[in-house]
Amino acid sequence: MTPPADIEERAADSAGAASGPLLVATDGSVQSDAAVRMAHLLSRSSGQAVRVLAVVQAVPVPLSDPGLAPPPLELDDERKREMLETVTAQIAGVAGPHTNWPVEIVHGHPPRTIVRVARAHGASLIVLGLGRHRMLDRLIGSETAVQVLRLTTIPVLAVPPGCESLPRRAVAAVDFSELSVAAVRTALGVLEAGASFQLVHVNTGTEDLVDERPDASRLERAWDDIVRQIGAPEDVRLRTLTLSGAPGRELLSFARASRADLIVAGTHGRGIMQRLVLGSVATQLLRGAECSVLVTPLARGEAHATPPANGAGSDDSEFAELLERFTRRNAGRRCSLEVDDPELGAQEQTLDYPFMGAAYDPHDRRVELMLGDGGAGGRHLTRSIGAITRLDVLEDPGGWDRVLRVVHGRGQTLLTFAR
Repeated sequence: MTPPADIEERAADSAGAASGPLLVATDGSVQSDAAVRMAHLLSRSSGQAVRVLAVVQAVPVPLSDPGLAPPPLELDDERKREMLETVTAQIAGVAGPHTNWPVEIVHGHPPRTIVRVARAHGASLIVLGLGRHRMLDRLIGSETAVQVLRLTTIPVLAVPPGCESLPRRAVAAVDFSELSVAAVRTALGVLEAGASFQLVHVNTGTEDLVDERPDASRLERAWDDIVRQIGAPEDVRLRTLTLSGAPGRELLSFARASRADLIVAGTHGRGIMQRLVLGSVATQLLRGAECSVLVTPLARGEAHATPPANGAGSDDSEFAELLERFTRRNAGRRCSLEVDDPELGAQEQTLDYPFMGAAYDPHDRRVELMLGDGGAGGRHLTRSIGAITRLDVLEDPGGWDRVLRVVHGRGQTLLTFAR
């Protein structure tokens, strides 16, 4: 029997990634030392090559003076030279003076550049730092990891400051899917020999196992099947556990109680809107974990799964009504705008703009998104999107609109509200 195309593509992605290098993303700061150290340990354990990337962001031009000339190229070159010196010193200090890893210093938007370079080198794993749990560190550290995961199909390992060794005690989120198996298998490659691995399924009371309500015997059979598929080496102590409640909260609580030094998850693959927010569980883990987090993102073959029902398919009147209601509910809320192209990846267009409204023109099958401050002399932006085929709205658990998804051609435009 011929496997489905998406299964073949996931297998091809995994096979290609397994032999690729480790890509370490660093800014040369102390916060990134743990990522460099982890890459060094993994390289010694597996023999994999390591590449290092540092992204230098362009000097911003104030919005109040769009006619201001951009900084001279000499300044950018000087910043790149300074970053190279800083990162080279960091590698020598953390991994040893004789460590000879290739280093790239690239201008650009950090998450997108990390993903692009990792893809270009066929990286098997992206390793980056995870900020401590002060508010500012969360915004700088975990949010970079969140954005990288939204854009890549390569596993990402986020390492907090102070991490000195390979993980010895791992906790994995398991939903009995193929993606869970892939995430656990990836994690086996980063564990210390003889590590313990706790597989945890959190029963929310809403999911089924193979079309029926799971009873104890069926749950036991499901665990047996997952353990068989994982095929862990004999020196890894594999245990299983089922909990009940909210997955993110229960996993974080269990990881703290068991003193885990690694949490493992796969981003949920049952629908495109879950992919847009990474699956709330993966996001919660990155933002709330006190240890390293390894996430295996959704593979490319699943990127166009069926969206949830709160959208409009192809009828002009449905499009117009959906956008009219959406505007009434959300006018004035602050949002970001992103274009997701299958060839170019995701490209952020705006950040933190108030949403003014959205409308549909049936003659051109075109959606107009209006953003801006509203007052005279304020910021204004209109995004015109033609040849649309679908609209979807994702709500957060409190019932507030979170994302408007406009599908057009092979890509999509995402309007995301901050809260």
